[in-house]
Amino acid sequence: MTDMTTGEGWAFLTGLLDQHSAPGEQPTPHPEHHTDRRIPEVKMAGVVDGARVLRLSFRAGDVMADHSASMPILIAGQAGEIEVKVGEDSFTLTPGTMLSVAANKVHSLSAEAHAVATLIVLTG
Repeated sequence: MTDMTTGEGWAFLTGLLDQHSAPGEQPTPHPEHHTDRRIPEVKMAGVVDGARVLRLSFRAGDVMADHSASMPILIAGQAGEIEVKVGEDSFTLTPGTMLSVAANKVHSLSAEAHAVATLIVLTG
């Protein structure tokens, strides 16, 4: 479970490696997704000065289809492997790697096995 503790001028976030809360189940898609495909779980970990931090937890076969963010993002590999496509370029996120994606740049993510990433939305 993601959790955030804050103090004067600091924030401590935990749970960024948590697995999908329904590891073997097919989720009911959010109405906005208009699909029956498997999608990763996205959980807000916290809002800190200048950024929103989210946990992306993938099960085998989960896909985040083409989309974009209105602000620049950083995606950090935490566990497993996540394929990220940005335009015609492909990257494999693994633990210890990070990808920066500019605002409004279309990208997609997918995983063939369990994987976790931390998404940082740079809000300014």
